[in-house]
Amino acid sequence: MTAKAPALRFNCFLLREGLTSPERAFRSQYLPGAAKGMRKLATSPAAPKGCVAYLRDRSEKTPAWAKLLAPVFSELHAVQNFSNRLVIFLPVNDRTFAICFGYGSSTLEWSWIEANFGLKFAARRFDSKKMSGLGSRRIDASARSQWVQIPANSPINEFEIELDGEFTRKLVGKLDAGIEFPDLGAVVATDSVSFKIDTNLVMVQDILKKMLDTAETATANKDLAFIDALEPLRLKSTIVKDLEKLLVDELFGDRARKPQGTPLQQLPVSS
Repeated sequence: MTAKAPALRFNCFLLREGLTSPERAFRSQYLPGAAKGMRKLATSPAAPKGCVAYLRDRSEKTPAWAKLLAPVFSELHAVQNFSNRLVIFLPVNDRTFAICFGYGSSTLEWSWIEANFGLKFAARRFDSKKMSGLGSRRIDASARSQWVQIPANSPINEFEIELDGEFTRKLVGKLDAGIEFPDLGAVVATDSVSFKIDTNLVMVQDILKKMLDTAETATANKDLAFIDALEPLRLKSTIVKDLEKLLVDELFGDRARKPQGTPLQQLPVSS
């Protein structure tokens, strides 16, 4: 009997267009050469063309509970947590995916991540009758979050979530019966898309190419079309900063200090 190839869960973020180099997607403290900088790994002939990996291994940190309880139990002074971060930048068509392992996703600058990519793909290829998890946040003053999980694969309507006024943040389910994808098991969709497959990066690259094409060209499943209704704005993104300037000007008028830079009426979001 042939042994089954070892599988690994790949957590894949699509980078926005405009980066001069993939490593610019790292937060400043993780840029190569910085004090906590990621280290570029030697390129392997087994990796797809253009694929490059960065590692930061064995970062040490004393857990908060160890610090607080050490005066009571002295041996806790020696306790350390060790974390590893691996990010593989994988070119797909004319775009780049950041595939993260360990704490790798914490190294990325979120303004360079394509928001909702995983959910956009899910809206087009998830089987709405084979869902197992749905997370959302209420769009009102409460900003209430909820996570509903059903052990068996179930139709979307069995989650009994009132979707009006909710922003969907996470979906877990299975893909429909199309022939483009192998059996990926349960797929987790947020900003990223996460799936389990063997460790052949060429196969992963092919899967991501199909996912990217699907997200860009296909029409959303009618039962999941609500996912496309809203797109989150990143707190530190340029568009949010510009919108805040316009909001302050609208609320306070001449009492507000005018911001430097581009005149308010010429901002890209002014309309």
